[in-house]
Amino acid sequence: MARIEDFLTKSKIEKIYDLTKKKFTKLPKVEKNSWNAFFLIIWLILHADKKIRPAEWSYFTKLEDAIFNQKWDSMNLIRGRIPSKSQRRIVGKDALDIYNEIHNLGQSSAEQLVFRVAKNINKKELRKITLLTGVRIAISDLEIAQNERFLIESLSQAWKLNHLLDEIGFKSFALTDNDLFDDKDLGSLVDWQGLRHSQYLEILTLIKKNGLNVPGDELIIEEFELFRAEQKKKDKKMESHYQKILKERQKKHNDLRKTLSRKIKDTKLSFGPAFICTTFLGELNFHKNSFDTLSDNFESNSIWDILKKLNSGELFSEGLIQSKRIRGKKGWMEITGITTGNAPMGRIYYCSSSDNLKRFNVFVDFKSDEKSQKKAFLLLDQWERKGFK
Repeated sequence: MARIEDFLTKSKIEKIYDLTKKKFTKLPKVEKNSWNAFFLIIWLILHADKKIRPAEWSYFTKLEDAIFNQKWDSMNLIRGRIPSKSQRRIVGKDALDIYNEIHNLGQSSAEQLVFRVAKNINKKELRKITLLTGVRIAISDLEIAQNERFLIESLSQAWKLNHLLDEIGFKSFALTDNDLFDDKDLGSLVDWQGLRHSQYLEILTLIKKNGLNVPGDELIIEEFELFRAEQKKKDKKMESHYQKILKERQKKHNDLRKTLSRKIKDTKLSFGPAFICTTFLGELNFHKNSFDTLSDNFESNSIWDILKKLNSGELFSEGLIQSKRIRGKKGWMEITGITTGNAPMGRIYYCSSSDNLKRFNVFVDFKSDEKSQKKAFLLLDQWERKGFK
């Protein structure tokens, strides 16, 4: 944002600083950590946007009443005799007049005035309570005006209490919330700086937790606790409802997947390797495991070319495909190095069939390692003992 200082020459800026210093000398003289020092700052924030709304004034009077209430433990932090109501307001009004004059000279001048006023309070705990009180005043009307935000953030900077504003959520609540209204046609009628009631209650609760407990705020805090408890119930109910919907969708998905798996399996049974082998390779007697192996592991068509030649007896006449005997397994031959897609891991084990209608007994295997081949050989032995049934 452009500042008035950005458009001035060096000499003019120096004149403004001289004028600012002169006005600083007119600031009310107050004792450090006194009631006047405290109320001077609060009065500035109360008038920051140049108007006092009913909710702000209501809280300000509640704050003045708290001075005489022994339940307000923060009063022990403030020194000296409690000044009269008229005196407190005269001191605040004098400081406000000077602030308004200086504010018109530029942001830097206004910041210097805030820093000067902030020096009147040097107790760490009183600084914290004063800043929290200022925030409490600012949000009373459910909005945080630009000048209010400027004063509060300048004070937090002067006192090195930026972390406190983060703890109570001041910075996030001061941002524009365009999601507050669904009807964007309202345009300029909507005050986007307004706080939601839930935000207002939450920041009050956080202010109380950080040490500001002005008598009279207890009912508001209780209201928020009830609101938060009710909200937790609603959230829990919504979460339960969501989990129920999620389970129903998961069940529906699993049922659909099972149905599709059955359909795919039925399709494989109807037109897969078992159908092809029994229909078009009738001279070969296949071990039942061969069908799943062909379906799951062989992407290349070369296996079918070999099986077709084996079925017709052409395998031996061509001499292009090499067969070798399997050591230790009488009568069994092996065709190795059959590509399965990416690697030559395919194997065909076969032996002559005693059945006049079949030429060979065939076992199709995918050799992943030596262990898997030993397992295949055990199946061959079992199959042979059963008469290749």
